[in-house]
Amino acid sequence: MRNEASEHSYSNVGSALLVLICWAIGRTDCSIFWILALLGLVLLRSHLLRQRSRRIRAHQVTALQEKEVIVTQLKDLPTWVQFPDVERVEWINRVIAQTWPGIANFAKDFLKENIEPQIKDNLPSVFRSFCFESIDIGDIPVRVGGIKVYAENVGRDRIVMDMDVAYAGDCSLSVRVGCFRAGVEQLQFQGKLRCILRPLISKPPWFGGFVIFFLNEPAFDFDLTGAGELVEMPGLMKAMRSVISSQLANICVLPNEIVIPVVPETEMCDLTMSEPQGVVRVGVIAATNLENKDSFLKGKSDPYVRITVGGQIYQTKTVENNLNPVWNEEFDAIVDQADGQYLGVELYDEDPGSRDEFLGNLDLDMDSIRNKGYISDWYVLNAVKHGNVNLSVHWMNLSSDASLLDDVQNLPHSVSSNGPRNHALLMIYVDCIKNLPSVRKSFEPSPFILLTFGNEQRKTGVKMKTNNPIFQQRFVFLVKNVHHDILKLESKDKTSGRSLGEVAIPVRLLKEETNMELKQQIWHLALGPHLSPITMTLKLRAFQPVG
Repeated sequence: MRNEASEHSYSNVGSALLVLICWAIGRTDCSIFWILALLGLVLLRSHLLRQRSRRIRAHQVTALQEKEVIVTQLKDLPTWVQFPDVERVEWINRVIAQTWPGIANFAKDFLKENIEPQIKDNLPSVFRSFCFESIDIGDIPVRVGGIKVYAENVGRDRIVMDMDVAYAGDCSLSVRVGCFRAGVEQLQFQGKLRCILRPLISKPPWFGGFVIFFLNEPAFDFDLTGAGELVEMPGLMKAMRSVISSQLANICVLPNEIVIPVVPETEMCDLTMSEPQGVVRVGVIAATNLENKDSFLKGKSDPYVRITVGGQIYQTKTVENNLNPVWNEEFDAIVDQADGQYLGVELYDEDPGSRDEFLGNLDLDMDSIRNKGYISDWYVLNAVKHGNVNLSVHWMNLSSDASLLDDVQNLPHSVSSNGPRNHALLMIYVDCIKNLPSVRKSFEPSPFILLTFGNEQRKTGVKMKTNNPIFQQRFVFLVKNVHHDILKLESKDKTSGRSLGEVAIPVRLLKEETNMELKQQIWHLALGPHLSPITMTLKLRAFQPVG
């Protein structure tokens, strides 16, 4: 009822605004064509909003366990109906519903304390005053559509299960940016969550910990209401969607994981440092017969390709004014779980100043790519009238054999390149630091670690007011030159921005170690004469071509 009342209120305001615009057009003796065009756009928008609203209400009714939805809307059938190996788990949904008030309070605090600062840091400077004014998570809980437990191709030391998670609830958020206030409503969220229980042990609770992550980037959507709906700030909407997507990926989309130990004796390093299954080398060659999204402007589409593997996103250059573009670009993506992950390909027409227009997509099953080792073909684009894209994809395994690092010329490639290609994978587990210096006397720092490898930078979370931070985080980098690349780590204070010590580690050191790894070794962060021991695990894995 709350959403319906607000929608009715905004509809009245929108109608009044429309009448005012039509009066202004008539007053200035403009052609009636502009009034008809405006009315047509408004009617089209209203139709799309009504369709979307009906779809959201259908999901909400499903969350409330209304049986008639399953009968009337076949396209929204849950996975336990579509696939026989997916089990219905209504008991879990009842548990979630019973504990939802507590979960909602946790989510409210998490949004305010964690998400809001991250959004502020990533928004353009004009939007840095962003904040949540009010947060109401609502009464409709998250729903688990089904669970699949894997019995084949799974190690004996673990249990692997997939859960289809969906949310289409009645939450309502109020946000403020400067003097601009808007509501965030009709939030939708859907994705496949994998949970791994490992290692299996011989005493209760029978496993040492569990690892949670989304196999692929979850789908989400939301609406700005109130002033946000009327003003329709495209820059803010685009920035918010981009930030939310990137933050989700950084937290819990492969290769990023949430690791929770259950038994105190469980080594966090063993839980966290699971090795990826391989790497795919994706060649984006060309496309043909793409749709023309700029015909109104007497031009042609300006297409580019967006490649996704889990939380990893790669983008080609934009080819301007061309419906048959040629890119000849290559990207390497890490694959942690081939079973369940896919290679996502999306084409867009770049439109600076507005939302880029969709030109088609396709998904390639990662397990199929691994089994074949190499695929190359022209693929028909989905969700558009016409269009094809040419892709070449190689699968490469990972090996601890150091001799492979001297044989990089035999690695497969899809396009010619004069520069060095990736030929190895570096995994880092940052455990802890001891005895960091204080920024000022008797004031403890709030440290984080900045990792720099080539042109890439990553950073750990911030640990508040401590000289002995515990991070327990995993990072992965692609290596172009084992003999010259250097991993640099610098601890910094969040409040002052001052350095607390740094260290540089040549990657070539790992090549001489057994299995090319150093487990829980101590290095020292140096700040003048002060040395702070840092404990880390490093692993180097060489690319190994298939076949």
